[in-house]
Parts: sequence; C-alpha cells; structure tokens
Amino acid sequence: MKSLFQHFLKDERGTASIEIVLVFPVFFGFFLMTYEAGVYSARQVMLEHGVDVTVREVRIGVITNPDRDNLRARICDAARILPDCIRQLEIELVQRDPRIGWVPLDADVRCVDRGIWTRHTAAQLIRQATMN
Repeated sequence: MKSLFQHFLKDERGTASIEIVLVFPVFFGFFLMTYEAGVYSARQVMLEHGVDVTVREVRIGVITNPDRDNLRARICDAARILPDCIRQLEIELVQRDPRIGWVPLDADVRCVDRGIWTRHTAAQLIRQATMN
C-alpha cells in the first residue's frame, strides 16, 4: 500500500490539468467581475448623460412646464440601456437660488422599494443605524 501511494505521488502525468482546474475559476471570476463593473459603469454614464441632456432642455426652454413623468420619460429615452428605467428612476426637483448661498437639502429622501426593504426616509435609516 505504501509503495502504491509513493508511486502515485511520483507520477507527474495530469499535473497541468490540476493546475488549470485550480486557477481557471479565479481568472474566470475576475473576468466576470470586470464585465459586471463595465456594465454598471456604462449604466451610470448613460444615466448621467440622460440627466444632462434633460436638464439642458429644461434650461433652454425646450421643455416647458416640466413635470416628473415628462422628465422621467425624457431621461429614460436618453439613457437607453437602463433596465426598467421608468419604474426605477425617482426624480426630486428642488428650486435653488444661487445668489442666496448654499442651503442644505432636506434629510428625508424617498427610497425605492425593491421588494426586500420597506420605504424609509434617510433620517429613519440613520437613526436605526446609530441605535444598533
């Protein structure tokens, strides 16, 4: 039995396949992570582009009397690769006067219910996090 085990350890056939079996999942995982990061980056860039185009149209007067649904539709038309954009995109419009100076935004932010979490405001989430 001992000689059979020593013979098995000395045999070098198949060592390359063991190396590939051990290394391939790591490299394939890096490939998948890179692909996913690229998809998320492309979505972020397209969202920024859609917001920029829509805000430019509001500023120059192409869109008169903008409402949330109209702006959401315009942003989603410009950002074509966002999945389920009309339902997922939440818009908050706040008018600011640049001559007054910086006035902080409200702490209450409306969150989107993704099925796991319930709707909370940012202040409630912060309070919950500090209590724990």
